[in-house]
Amino acid sequence: MRSLSFASLPFLYYFLPVVLAVYFLVPSKGRNGVLLAASLVFYGWVEGLFLLLLTACAVNSGVCGWLIQRMRGRPAAKRILVLSLGVSLGLLFVFRYLGFFWGEFRAATGLPVPLVKLVCPVGIGFYTLQGAAYVLGVWRGTVSPRKGGLSVALYLMGFPWVLAGPMMPYASLAGQLDRRTCTLTKGAEGLRRLVVGLGKKCILAQTLWGLCQSFQEGQERTLAFCWLYALALVLALYFDFSGYTDMALGVGKLLGFDLAENFRWPLAARTLTDFWRRWHITLGWWFRDHLYRPLVRAAGGKRTGCLLLVWLLVGLWHGAGWNFLLWGLLFGLLLAAERLGLGAG
Repeated sequence: MRSLSFASLPFLYYFLPVVLAVYFLVPSKGRNGVLLAASLVFYGWVEGLFLLLLTACAVNSGVCGWLIQRMRGRPAAKRILVLSLGVSLGLLFVFRYLGFFWGEFRAATGLPVPLVKLVCPVGIGFYTLQGAAYVLGVWRGTVSPRKGGLSVALYLMGFPWVLAGPMMPYASLAGQLDRRTCTLTKGAEGLRRLVVGLGKKCILAQTLWGLCQSFQEGQERTLAFCWLYALALVLALYFDFSGYTDMALGVGKLLGFDLAENFRWPLAARTLTDFWRRWHITLGWWFRDHLYRPLVRAAGGKRTGCLLLVWLLVGLWHGAGWNFLLWGLLFGLLLAAERLGLGAG
């Protein structure tokens, strides 16, 4: 499945202009409805089946959040929380990881069971974690469920952030979902961020990806070319993802939203710890607030083991494979070493 891309001509020439025109023609009270309708079209552009999956996640989070609030203080509230998290994270596991673990099980046991091959819905790693964050916020009392489900649906399904973030706490977006201002200054800034992001992704990143492809397909493996490939790969990843985020923030500003920054000059970081405070900031927020800190409290303050476990899961979140698990473990070990005084943290 491929939804509309911010860098695609249909999005830039047709979808965004039409959405903005309708958005500003309707009264301010009707703009959330326009945004939700646009988000449904955006996500379901190619394959409507996965739109049903996204809608189910939104309904699960909205309904369970409301029930947790109503049942607060009763044993049923905790059961509803577990059910909601099981649905959100269970869908993520089934569509993203079941094939990998099923294949490993088949290889380890030698059983002639058929392989499970499912298409992974785009954005599922983001909207399932946001849904989990919402119900956990209601459970902790930091989020107040609203009457009606429009705000929760937009929190999970809003097209500027549904595919690849930035992920945000519901509390930081709820006020903007109720009321936001659209000014010429904000619109100009949004257009600037959109153009800058487009340049990063379509000019810089694509050029660097071409260089990486030339290295992978060619036979030359000189030391200088290997270093050039490594540098090009790092920069391509950065310009690709940060460019997408710039476009998301730009589209958000055009609609009146101030979304969370996701990158703050990560390649200027002086330590690994500082790097991960600057790279994919909103993913770091999710794992810190919803996994790392609760694990540290449950483990009685034993931080190192919790850090390694969380980074294993961070690696797995990035992809289903042993290489991603090893990648996460490596960074967990390096960050733990910095905390133990082997580097400035």
